[in-house]
Amino acid sequence: ECGRAIRFGARRCARTGASLLMLGIVDPPDNFEFLGVGDALRAEAEEEAAALLEKGAAAAIEAAAGLEPERVIRVGDKAEAI
Repeated sequence: ECGRAIRFGARRCARTGASLLMLGIVDPPDNFEFLGVGDALRAEAEEEAAALLEKGAAAAIEAAAGLEPERVIRVGDKAEAI
């Protein structure tokens, strides 16, 4: 369903002249601050989120030629990040 929503949103943005922002939110690692393990886990989660956003952006570009979605990755609570 996510792919369908991205394609729908991309086509709508193309028709209305709006921009598309794709947000990826990463949960912060819990209790892994020993020797930088938390930083490594966080970086890995951010890379995974970036890969998912790239896949979604490719679908958006395919659905609406010329549309380049903005990609944003945030770390923290989902409700607060939105």
